[in-house]
Amino acid sequence: MYVDVVGVLVAGSAAGALVSAVLAAGAWRDRTMPGTVPFAWLMIGAVGWCLLTIAWLTTTDPAVATAVHLLTRLTAGLIVGLWVVFALTYTGRQARLTPARLAGLLLVPSLYSLLALTSPLHGLVTIDVVRTTEAGLTLFVEETGPVYLAQTVVQVGFIATGYALFGEFLLRSRNLYRKQTFVILTAGLLTAGVHGLFVLGATPP
Repeated sequence: MYVDVVGVLVAGSAAGALVSAVLAAGAWRDRTMPGTVPFAWLMIGAVGWCLLTIAWLTTTDPAVATAVHLLTRLTAGLIVGLWVVFALTYTGRQARLTPARLAGLLLVPSLYSLLALTSPLHGLVTIDVVRTTEAGLTLFVEETGPVYLAQTVVQVGFIATGYALFGEFLLRSRNLYRKQTFVILTAGLLTAGVHGLFVLGATPP
């Protein structure tokens, strides 16, 4: 039986964008509650990531694919940073989010993308996006290097830090917050699993 893999991925990404948009809107309406504002921004980032994934899957133009690839990497880095910001805020550590630390949390996971965007100035990161066909599926793929590997290690560290913050909060919080925190951790693990497959190249882009 023939399965339109790209069609399934596009439909899944569209559904993810819709769900994330609904969650972002709901969080923004309740933005007086702790953690809702960074969560809303986190969900907005997820919407962007899903829409960029659709663009990556459907384009046949190498120039468009390169631009989408850079924006996807940048968005993924911002999502990782926002995950830690959300964890700090939700667990009552928002006082630690000084302007300098906030800038670092958002920029450090995105350094690879920033280096790629400014590559003509230094040549440290070269983006090579090519269109390949494997098992009957034709998609763009990117050749990665040591800088991307280093960035991946940094992002994994950030993601783990967010889990650690939520895990510690789960153990010390009252029963009122434990169920909610458990849901956040479970959803976060699923998201991290998808991100891991993305980093390893098991899922496009």
